[in-house]
Amino acid sequence: MQASIFVTDDESAVRKAIVKRLSRRQHQVRGFQSGDELLAALEQDQPDLILLDLKMPGMSGIEVLKQLRAKARDAVIIILTAYGTVESAVEAMKSGAYNYLSKPVDIAHLRAVVGKALEFQALAAEK
Repeated sequence: MQASIFVTDDESAVRKAIVKRLSRRQHQVRGFQSGDELLAALEQDQPDLILLDLKMPGMSGIEVLKQLRAKARDAVIIILTAYGTVESAVEAMKSGAYNYLSKPVDIAHLRAVVGKALEFQALAAEK
């Protein structure tokens, strides 16, 4: 299944690696450096899935996540973080995240989670 995926991470190497690897699966993948860039892009395009870093300069991933629930209602959101805590995971899930992954992210695991998230989205769209 080809999907539109947005990757938001302030770490350039991480963002580019994820974009490159997911693009190999024939997905349309775009990378963003900040939550502000992501939110601005939503004015033009609505992705199927968003990978969102939790800790970024400026707006945090949780702040962006809360805005995404209003601006990208149908997108499945997966949080990525190198600073995972039980509290931040609970907050992310309560705020509407589909999943929460710790960095460094194993790319095979990420692909599996993305695949399941896209299946979940397809089933939700059928309702």
